[in-house]
Amino acid sequence: MAFKKNYHRARPCNERDIAKKVMKLSQGKYGAPKYLRFILRMLREGWEVKLYIPRSNKISKYVFVKKGEKLYKIRFSNHKPLVQRELDNDCDFYAGISNLRCMTTEKIAKIILGKK
Repeated sequence: MAFKKNYHRARPCNERDIAKKVMKLSQGKYGAPKYLRFILRMLREGWEVKLYIPRSNKISKYVFVKKGEKLYKIRFSNHKPLVQRELDNDCDFYAGISNLRCMTTEKIAKIILGKK
C-alpha cells in the first residue's frame, strides 16, 4: 500500500454518525456537504473511510477510502490546491476546483467503485 500523507492523522468514520450529520444538514438551507455524502456512499459500499480536516485550514477536507490493498486520498475544497502539490500527486483525486482538471464527486466515486 502506498504512503498517503496525513493518513495517520485522519479519524475513522462510521455510517451511523455520518448518516445523522447528512440527515441533519440536508434539512438546512444548503444541504449536506458533498464530502459527507461521498463518505456515506463509500461506507455503504463497504469501504473503510477516514476524514482529515487540517487545523490551519478548515476549508479543505481530505477523505481516505480503503478496501483491501486499495487506498485513495481525495481532497474536497472550494479553492485550488498548490500547483506543486498537485503535480506531485499529493492526492489521488481533487473534488471540485483544481489546477489541472475538474472532477465531480460522482465521477470520483464511479472511478473508485469501478462503475461506468
